[in-house]
Amino acid sequence: AGPGNNNPTQAATTLADSAEVAKVLYWAYLCRQPREEEIAMVAEQLESAGDNRNGVIQEMAWSLLASAEFRFSR
Repeated sequence: AGPGNNNPTQAATTLADSAEVAKVLYWAYLCRQPREEEIAMVAEQLESAGDNRNGVIQEMAWSLLASAEFRFSR
């Protein structure tokens, strides 16, 4: 889930729009469109991230990989 080699996390760090960040991460790791509340949560986290925006995106990727939804749908 760490950025590098043009993986989804790396792609997400290049996007300015938080809704697009959510879409990249949710499609890549959960194979589905994020719900409105999930898009809002991503936006909220990125707004409060400050200089640690890329770190927050990486943590989001790890949280999706560690989620029950990922575990039971993969």
